Amino acid sequence: MTHVLAWLLIIYGNATLWLLLGLSRRYPRSDKLPPVSLVICLRNEEHNLPVLFQALNNIDYPQDRLEIILVNDQSTDGTVALIGEYQQSSKHKIIVETLSADVPGFPGKMGAMIRGMSSATGDIIALTDANTSPKPDWIRQLVSHFDNDVGIVGGPIRISGKTAWSRIQALDWAYLFAAGAGTAGWNIPQSVFGKNVAIRASTYREIGTLEATPFSVTEDLALLSAIRDRTQWKIRLPMEESITLDTAPTHDLKTLWHQRRRWMIGGVKIPALGRLLILIMLLLSVAILVSLFINPMWALGLFVIQCLLDLPLAASALGRIGRFNWLIYWPLYRAVFIVLLITLAASLLFYRSVHWKGHVHR
Repeated sequence: MTHVLAWLLIIYGNATLWLLLGLSRRYPRSDKLPPVSLVICLRNEEHNLPVLFQALNNIDYPQDRLEIILVNDQSTDGTVALIGEYQQSSKHKIIVETLSADVPGFPGKMGAMIRGMSSATGDIIALTDANTSPKPDWIRQLVSHFDNDVGIVGGPIRISGKTAWSRIQALDWAYLFAAGAGTAGWNIPQSVFGKNVAIRASTYREIGTLEATPFSVTEDLALLSAIRDRTQWKIRLPMEESITLDTAPTHDLKTLWHQRRRWMIGGVKIPALGRLLILIMLLLSVAILVSLFINPMWALGLFVIQCLLDLPLAASALGRIGRFNWLIYWPLYRAVFIVLLITLAASLLFYRSVHWKGHVHR
């Protein structure tokens, strides 16, 4: 048993080192300002729209090169009225698309994305969500990573809030993006966050649009996979504060649970490398939990070693988004994550349905 744990720790340590080396990759930048279409899918977002619209008003990008496409996805609250007010008052070109029913074969957000992206006329199509607050130079910084051979660029997400609950989520988002950016640094990207991503329009057309992609509850991962597997375009996931998007945390455990279940079910379709990394993390988490009931000191030792092995990657990730001081919450996050990862994995053995924003996907 001791030898198995030792080998598991060695493999885990080497995996985190490999991710750290990939994360350290630097990318060239461009000063071009291509036409951009910003697509935002909205479903009952009236509580988020005032902050979002204020942030969009402050976007610093040539007005003749930016259009904002708002997709109303069957909202039943005050979203429609707020969209109308913003369309009248905004200095930007606003295009409104309305879905009165799910797109056949593509229920939920994936259908809304298909509708919004089909209306885009820009050379670059950027995507974000209603609960984000883009900085004025966010689009400029994001498109600066589009060299001639780059097809898609994704950026980090930074969770706002000062409570321990929000900081736990912030560390999770930062760590997950760092892992994805680490694999992208080795030119084998595994994941991207749909809240903060941009795709070259010609690349999107080359994959046949999302309509040529099988339905997925993780539409951002489906988009990334199509580009990675069916084109020669490069994928960049730079972990830089300049392209980081701020967003609010989920307010309760139930919402967080459904969100992470959706990610895990969608993540089943990632390549073997990504599944291997998740399996290594899951095995170590199970070892720590089981040891807690057999020999608590062993469990504590394994937990401390895991935290130390993760520390360089976590420190680098937080430093890159300007939140190095959040590292003090790392042990708490790791403890919560171990329980969350094991229970999520166990739940998949019993049911595979996903509940998200009023949709049930099976």
